[in-house]
Amino acid sequence: MTEYRLDDEVIGDRERAHLLKIACCLLHDRDHAEDVVQNALLKTWSKRRQFRGESTALAWLSAALRNEAIMHRRNSIYRRERAQLDEVHIRNLADRGIGVERELIARTELGRFLKVLPPKFRDVAALADEDYAQGARTLDLSVNNFKTRLHRARLRVRRLARATYGRSLPS
Repeated sequence: MTEYRLDDEVIGDRERAHLLKIACCLLHDRDHAEDVVQNALLKTWSKRRQFRGESTALAWLSAALRNEAIMHRRNSIYRRERAQLDEVHIRNLADRGIGVERELIARTELGRFLKVLPPKFRDVAALADEDYAQGARTLDLSVNNFKTRLHRARLRVRRLARATYGRSLPS
């Protein structure tokens, strides 16, 4: 990697290795971690003029990396859920005699409800399928805080569904 400067600090291979270590801890996959580090560096480079120097450049890059890792996990969870729905889930629904269209409508509505949640609840809901401890580490929260936010996110989704349909989700 070529070096570049943020104020008086030089970002080089040593800093990139540090960021890669952080990304590996967050994602548990070196290939994905390398992609996330590259994306974070590209985004911070394009916004380098916004760096105010109130912290070290490495701290600023680490925060950007953490956000990029959260977005990567959120997107990969979404893609994984879509693949499961498209392949396995539809066959299971058909085997049980449940209408696929009804299930797709319910998932679409759930996605709409999740979009209107505040970001702190939406982030937790995106990691709901993860282990609580892993999700808490990803968002830099305590496990209890993660569980509380997840509970509150679920309550808000139920409330939105009741307000929209008068019951949980379309059946």
